[in-house]
Amino acid sequence: MKLARYAAAGALALTASLGLVGAANAAAPVAHVVTAQAPTLASGLSSCPSGYLCFWNLQNYSGTMGKFAGNNQDWSIYKTSACTSGSWANCAESAYNHDTTCTVYLFAATYYKGSYHSLARGDSTPNMYGDYLNTVESNRRCSPQ
Repeated sequence: MKLARYAAAGALALTASLGLVGAANAAAPVAHVVTAQAPTLASGLSSCPSGYLCFWNLQNYSGTMGKFAGNNQDWSIYKTSACTSGSWANCAESAYNHDTTCTVYLFAATYYKGSYHSLARGDSTPNMYGDYLNTVESNRRCSPQ
């Protein structure tokens, strides 16, 4: 049934375009304009979902973002091409604790060893300065021990 309608409409359009029917009998062409909209890419802190520790390979929450929920004893198992090491270990240059309940501790060694930097719930650091720039290898929620 639909095929017959399309064929009839096509024939009418063809005859109208050839001038074989009067303008009053021709179906008016219908234009469907679709405007493509570029996707909006969330950037910086707004791209970090609630409940996660988010970190970026560049300062000021830019570049590629990684995110963890919970404790992570060895960031080297999380691979990314955004870092020269090929993993997130020793790569974070900025971080945001969007955890809903706890402080997050960022450790300079795997298995929650070495010195650490704490980020209270809702805190962020646009520049992992000094000893913490590109040195985070593990993280733990709520307590450093």
